[in-house]
Amino acid sequence: MIRKAIHKDNDLDLHTLANDPNEPRWSSFVQYMAHMYNQSEDLRDFISRIEISLRNTYGYHRMDDDARRALIEAVDKYGRHLDEHKEFSRLSDLTGFSPETMEGMARRIESMAITESDWSGSGLFSRSSRLPTMMKEMLDGMPEIKELSEIKASGDTIRHDALGKIIVDWVSGKSIPDISTAHFGGTDVDSIRDCVSAIYGKISQYATWGLSAMRQVSQTDTSSADGSNLPAMVYYGVDSDEAILMRMNSMPRSISATMGREYVKEKADIYGAKSSDVVEWLNELDDSKWHSAVQRNTQVSGAEYKQIWQRLAGLDYAH
Repeated sequence: MIRKAIHKDNDLDLHTLANDPNEPRWSSFVQYMAHMYNQSEDLRDFISRIEISLRNTYGYHRMDDDARRALIEAVDKYGRHLDEHKEFSRLSDLTGFSPETMEGMARRIESMAITESDWSGSGLFSRSSRLPTMMKEMLDGMPEIKELSEIKASGDTIRHDALGKIIVDWVSGKSIPDISTAHFGGTDVDSIRDCVSAIYGKISQYATWGLSAMRQVSQTDTSSADGSNLPAMVYYGVDSDEAILMRMNSMPRSISATMGREYVKEKADIYGAKSSDVVEWLNELDDSKWHSAVQRNTQVSGAEYKQIWQRLAGLDYAH
């Protein structure tokens, strides 16, 4: 990586290289340095520790003297940059994105004038939400999640506005066939495969990660918990905290919202609930409660849903 950078630009500017789209490992490298900086007492302590760490690597000893000097100088320079932008170094540690990505995203969010109300579940996942705009800024400003920009439907790359609509449909509880019909061309095998691959392979991973980081950047009151479950809603495909609790305990998505509401009626406190208590409650729930959670015209009965859940939760040892 160092040889290529020096050969290309005759320079080793880590601040510039951090978001090199052709070499994502630079992002990991500067994240490691940001972590080291956050663990150090001050800039001098960081430079001392990072130089010792680098000198103890195999790669360092494989380089020639010029490359070693260039690396040490680049690290010292980057350390001073981190020292001048401590907030982005901290955010890098919290989010897993490079300090440069966090710095750029802070500017983007400021230009968008995102407010706390934009981060409410009812606001973010509504048809009139700013989620498509957020997705555009995320795709343009977060090279670490470029996989999101590679989602395709019927051979064409999906734009950010369609991506936002897919997420809204997913979180609002629409089924995979319905989402596939609306955004991926139908319910044939290829369309369903593209839909499932997009949601479970990319959206639930990278959109969750990106939204979480954007939330961290835009959050002025770090003690506030408002909106903290929004990434989990995208990950699990539900729109309430009680449904997240059910999904965390292996509940099928199609009945998690209804079962979550039932749990709130009986137990009230979902935030202090232990997983073992939730599993016990579900396992002891009679079939009539499971049946009432099933939507009409569904070919699976409540008792069968319970068996499915038991299998997913690892409780159905007989089969």
